[in-house]
Amino acid sequence: MLKPGVNFSKEDFVDYLDKAGIDSRNLFYSMPTQCPSYGFLGYRLGDFPEAEYCSDHGTHIGIHQGIETDQLDYVVETVRTFLEKHA
Repeated sequence: MLKPGVNFSKEDFVDYLDKAGIDSRNLFYSMPTQCPSYGFLGYRLGDFPEAEYCSDHGTHIGIHQGIETDQLDYVVETVRTFLEKHA
């Protein structure tokens, strides 16, 4: 989750991860305002600001029991390198 005021966007971070071969997913969606199939409920962007912020500024990196320690280390180092470049 990106804090307000950081000097990079979620898209910058996700793109960096993707180019490094690390998959990520959107953290969360505000179902009534950010998923078209729920448009019939009549909500508009801004009705759920916290949930919408999470969607716009959050991502997660998947993990499962088959990931090896060296792969985890690679993810940590890749994230560290990105953050150091954008400090």
